[in-house]
Amino acid sequence: MEAAHPEYGVVELAIGSFGGGIKVVNALAPRQEDVVKVGSRNIPVWALARFVESKRGQPRLLSGDDDGVLRVWDPTSGRLVRGLRGHSDSATAVACSTLDSRTFAVSGSFDRTVRVWDVESAKSVAVLVGHTDYVLSVACCSLSSDAPTPVSGSRDGTVVVWDVASQGPLLTLLGHTNFVYSVTLTSVRSGRSRLARLASCSGDATARLWEITPKEGRCLAVLEGHDHAVTAVCCFDAGRSSRLATGSKDATVRVWRADGASLAVLKGHASAVHALEAFSCANEPRLVSGSIDGTVAVWDPIARAALAFVKAHATAVTSLAVVTPCPPRRMARAVRTNDAIHTVSSQPNLLRRSARFALAELPIREEEIVLAADGKARRRHHTDGVVTPDYESDSKAKESGHDDPDGDDDASPIRISR
Repeated sequence: MEAAHPEYGVVELAIGSFGGGIKVVNALAPRQEDVVKVGSRNIPVWALARFVESKRGQPRLLSGDDDGVLRVWDPTSGRLVRGLRGHSDSATAVACSTLDSRTFAVSGSFDRTVRVWDVESAKSVAVLVGHTDYVLSVACCSLSSDAPTPVSGSRDGTVVVWDVASQGPLLTLLGHTNFVYSVTLTSVRSGRSRLARLASCSGDATARLWEITPKEGRCLAVLEGHDHAVTAVCCFDAGRSSRLATGSKDATVRVWRADGASLAVLKGHASAVHALEAFSCANEPRLVSGSIDGTVAVWDPIARAALAFVKAHATAVTSLAVVTPCPPRRMARAVRTNDAIHTVSSQPNLLRRSARFALAELPIREEEIVLAADGKARRRHHTDGVVTPDYESDSKAKESGHDDPDGDDDASPIRISR
């Protein structure tokens, strides 16, 4: 896939859908002519994860499909590399981890089991039984030097940390009062005292931040603010700080500080946000959200701005995965001023007033972003069928306590549970 503009490069983003098939696009300039289609099946794709084959050093894409099969794809050619079979029902969640040069995958299923795989040999390493309802999400951390430590979230409302050696639960984290839709690893500390931090989100309209060791787990914070079920969660770095992002059935994406303070509300999707992914470009964070309305949005979470908004699939977007990271090239960022949103390149002394902010070749050209009379920031014009999202302006943000992008002044506190 060629870059849309030489100074911006390519970030390959895989997008799975309920209608089946996977599309790979450049997240920095998502144009239809650049799309690589992976597979032509009509089987819904529930989950995606990226890994690198240890022997060839090539990026691969792992999908969890509705027929229960995990499939390994070459994202460049769209070729099927191999299949991993073992689940007796839909494979709803996948995650990958590398340990001692071996690539492991963790998968969850409607068959209520969690499986651990050696991806390159396509062999099942462990079958983990204990959930009493569908497994909806998995993550993988390393509390042991011998094997990956799977984490799963289920419709039974629990988050379970597993011990692969005994093939049983190591910890069960209780607190959510509804389905656990998503779990993600936020940080790991190795050494003598191994420790990991996880985030989970639920149909109870909250997300939770957890700290776990091989012996215990505790809830550090409960994130409250969404109006409906929280269906996706991811983490990203913003300078020296960590951030969380959540997507919800209320059609919004929210950004949170690691201590639980709410920083921003990103609006634009017309329906539930089902998938979230984060990546860094020129040391600046980016979020990607996918909705059941078939759209995908790319966001600058610091400036609270939508950088791209495209129709990715005719059916619901179920999963996202960044296949190739951003190269260390120049990347613009959106910044807010009193009367407009401008584009500022990461290169010094370069300021441009164009609505192509942070994406080189969006089908929007030479448009200003202005504050309308209702206090919302809007594009003056839009072309080529690109959806124009709304998001909170400075005046609205101040009213809701979100006026500081770093959340240091008026960030909204949330309830802390210990």
